Amino acid sequence: MNFGGIGTAAAFAPDGLDFIRLPKSRHVDWSEHRAALAGGPLLVWDGFAKPLPGGEGFGDPAVFARAAPRTAVGITTDNHLLLVTTARGTSLAKLARAMRDMGAVYAFNLDGGGSAAMSYKNRTIVGSKRSLTNLLCVYLKPEPISTTELRPPRGLDWRDGHQPRPVLHFAAGELKVTAKLPREWSGRQSVTVSADKPLPEGWRVSIRLDDEPVAVAARLPADLEIDLSSLNGPKHQLWIEVLDDQGKAVGRTERIFKPGTTGKQAW
Repeated sequence: MNFGGIGTAAAFAPDGLDFIRLPKSRHVDWSEHRAALAGGPLLVWDGFAKPLPGGEGFGDPAVFARAAPRTAVGITTDNHLLLVTTARGTSLAKLARAMRDMGAVYAFNLDGGGSAAMSYKNRTIVGSKRSLTNLLCVYLKPEPISTTELRPPRGLDWRDGHQPRPVLHFAAGELKVTAKLPREWSGRQSVTVSADKPLPEGWRVSIRLDDEPVAVAARLPADLEIDLSSLNGPKHQLWIEVLDDQGKAVGRTERIFKPGTTGKQAW
């Protein structure tokens, strides 16, 4: 659980990108995301340009200046990330329209003024006028993941209430194990497993879906990815087990669920 703060966050999950409107002055559960960067004000939501939204918690008048250098981040419906820095001062309204016209389905403003900066392949495109502590960096792997392997980007509104992921606790020998379940039983999700002590040598955590092994980890904590996108039938069973070095289960828990329901619902 980490502080949510104000504005909107771009949150990177194993299977795609979420744009999340944050509850002000409240803590939120980021455990299903690998990284997140918050900013604001919001520029585009669900394909509509929405500059100067109220209730986001920004009180500095400089944020709403008519013309200032700006940076922004957005995502298209086909998962192309948009990173934008203006070469000269512009308004939030013009930036919002520009992000929408470039195909952004979600976008928000990042820092601006003397902090506006961008570099590409070790070349400075726009230089900052002060030292920076937060950067959004893109690294190209030798074989980048295809955008077709990612789910469509999601816009999530946590301002009216944010529920942490459902949690299961069970014992495995001398270990006290905690498993955080998905928020919803659909698509590609992850189960986060941790314990109060390291796993003994040769032990492992296994996840079985309808009695078929689907994920395994030899170290904790671990995010074990599961694919729920092709399930058929009204109910399914998820087993989380700790196996010793002989393959014997020393602790387990289970959850019966219906596809498409929230993670906290059980049968």
